[in-house]
Amino acid sequence: MSYAKGDAEILLALNEYRYLQSSQLSWLLSRSAQVTRRRCRELISLGYVTGIERTPFNERVFALGSKGFEWVAAEIGRKGNLPFSKKAARIETPFLAHALLSNDCRISFSLATREHPHVALLRSVGESEMAAPDEREPWKKYVLYERLTYEANGKKKHTSFRPDAAVFLYPRSQGPRHLGAFYIEADRNTESVSARIAEKFTGYRLYYDRELYSRLFGASVMRVLFVLDNGNFGRRARTMQSLLQATAENLGDPNPVEGEGSPADFVHMFRFADARVLTDKNIIDEPVFQDWRGNPISLYRRTANA
Repeated sequence: MSYAKGDAEILLALNEYRYLQSSQLSWLLSRSAQVTRRRCRELISLGYVTGIERTPFNERVFALGSKGFEWVAAEIGRKGNLPFSKKAARIETPFLAHALLSNDCRISFSLATREHPHVALLRSVGESEMAAPDEREPWKKYVLYERLTYEANGKKKHTSFRPDAAVFLYPRSQGPRHLGAFYIEADRNTESVSARIAEKFTGYRLYYDRELYSRLFGASVMRVLFVLDNGNFGRRARTMQSLLQATAENLGDPNPVEGEGSPADFVHMFRFADARVLTDKNIIDEPVFQDWRGNPISLYRRTANA
């Protein structure tokens, strides 16, 4: 491959994030949009990048092309079994929009922590990242996928735990032994709160109760970040918060105190934010999230020790 400066960064970014708009690439790599688009067009002509066609009104999306897969596999020392199919251009529009929203969140955390005085990023994980590529069952294959079994009304049931992404943060003054696991749910108002979101809440409760965030990743704190898009934040967030309140009441504790071991304690994990206002400038320090009761809250609050 004949490199222009920075082409390797584009290919590695597409490997990490799977799908990126030109604006996301320029944002992530701190380059002008014009230069980024020009290099992507050149990489498309060379077979290293694929341009995903949407509608004339949508910004173009890029993914790795066949030569890009080969280059990345050689660069990271992996033969075959890359985290996702080479048929990147065959994708349904709703899934793509969902993936791009999830990547907006991951990029925000990546940029926010580069020079943050108090918070560092240990790891960012997308839903396509594999733990064991040769496994057949998804809960063994993917890093963030878990199959959880539980009993309800005397019957054994199963639910799938699979967040859209996760970032693992820690206070610089204390180091990774005080790791926090932040699971991201990119919500575009396409799923029923009473059915699908309720099932997700069940999965998160089981995952939290079994302390899998600690056992699997060594985290001491767990948070779930619902990032809501599609212009209906207030109503959608209130519906989810009401469901959490009803769940706490059904568990016998409508006012659980975090850390006191109540069965309803899990509700304190949840945070809700409007995707339209989140940026790398405010995602950590400013109260752009709401807690389970709708109170504004920031993800990071400095203490005397951090």
